[in-house]
Amino acid sequence: MKNIATLSAAIALILGVNSHAFAADTTATTTVTTTATAAATTRAQTMLASLLKRFDLNNDGQITLDEVQAVRDASFTKADTNNDAYLSTDELTALHTAEHQARAAEMFTKLDTDADGKLSAAELAAGSPHPVVDTAREQAHFTALDMDADGFVSLAELQAGVPPQGGHGGHRGGGQGQFNQLDTDKDGKISRTEFVSNVPLFDKFDTNNDGIITQDEITTKLTQAPTGEGKGFGRPAGRGFAR
Repeated sequence: MKNIATLSAAIALILGVNSHAFAADTTATTTVTTTATAAATTRAQTMLASLLKRFDLNNDGQITLDEVQAVRDASFTKADTNNDAYLSTDELTALHTAEHQARAAEMFTKLDTDADGKLSAAELAAGSPHPVVDTAREQAHFTALDMDADGFVSLAELQAGVPPQGGHGGHRGGGQGQFNQLDTDKDGKISRTEFVSNVPLFDKFDTNNDGIITQDEITTKLTQAPTGEGKGFGRPAGRGFAR
């Protein structure tokens, strides 16, 4: 790295670039990189806490495949409102919507730092899953959520809105596409087995294939994974490890 920096400085001098300007650019780049790394780490820690809260059923600080599938099984039971042992498209969509609203309510409480019952643009931006600040994207997201254009986002607006690409919401992963992925035998309905066993991204986090995901494995994966991946085990696409 030192050799590269030295070579870059030499090239800058040969090309007649002002050394102070070059140094300033280098410092700015370093600052952006450091900020992005810190943001990614903070995001990973937040997601880690969320994953452990939901899936670490015995509170031992790690997540097993059995625990993930137990949570999936409970979700299936809740979603199967007509008790026919299968999920229809409507039942799956209702599950996604309910989960999105629950996550939105949880996020709202965390982001509403001044506890005034509404989110400012700055508060909402603080919850962005993206490691690098993109003011235009964040403003567009805020404007889309602020349906009454009062300069704030209410809980109802956050629950009704679609999260940004790579965001924390869940019902974007719903619909016929997700249904078709879960319906592996293509019989037009989702069985409990199909729903519970659909956790392919668990293997990506379980890097040593021992059936247990440690906090180190989660943190490492979250800081490396593209934004939007790895927010929950076996959950709708965009919110979890089911695809």
